[in-house]
Amino acid sequence: MSEGKLPYVRKPKVYRLYIDHAPVPKCTMTHSQVIAANRGATDGKSIQINKLLNFQAYIGWLAGMKISKGIWTRLDGNVKATIRIFLNGWRGGANEIQKQTTIKKGRGDLDNYIKAVVDGLQYGNIFYPSDKIILRYGEGTGIYIDEKEHVEVKLENMVGDDLRLPDGEKDVVFDDK
Repeated sequence: MSEGKLPYVRKPKVYRLYIDHAPVPKCTMTHSQVIAANRGATDGKSIQINKLLNFQAYIGWLAGMKISKGIWTRLDGNVKATIRIFLNGWRGGANEIQKQTTIKKGRGDLDNYIKAVVDGLQYGNIFYPSDKIILRYGEGTGIYIDEKEHVEVKLENMVGDDLRLPDGEKDVVFDDK
C-alpha cells in the first residue's frame, strides 16, 4: 500500500421498508396452478396463489421505486435481513386478553412469510445477483401481534467483522463436545 492512502472500506448500507399490506405466506405451487390463478380460477388454491403473487408484486414495486428514484442502490455484498411480520391477534370469540396475547390460528409458518417477502424484494431487483447474498437474519426477525397487519424490513450490508463469530460465542451453542 502506498504511503498516506487508506485501504478501501465498504460503508455499510442500511435500508428500511414498511410494507403496508397484510402479510401472505409463501405456498407451494406448480406452473399450471400459477397459470390457472392468473386466468381467474376461483378454487381455494388459486385464490391463495393470487394473494401471494399480488403481495410479492407490491413488495417488488416498492423496492423498485426506491431504486428508480435513487433512494436505494442494489445490494451486492453480504446482507443481514431483519423481517418483522405483524399479524392481528386471535379472533375466535376471545376475550380482550386473548386477542392481545395470542397469534391467530391458521396463519402461515415464519419461514414461509420470510420467503414471500424475500422473493418480493428479489422481484424488485434489490439483490445482486440474487437473494443468496442474505447470510443472516437479524435479531428481532419474527411474528408479532399488532392491530394493523404489516411487514417491516431492514436490510444491512455486512462488512468486516460482521462475518466472523465473536470470540466469546464460539462454543456457546455446541458446548457438549
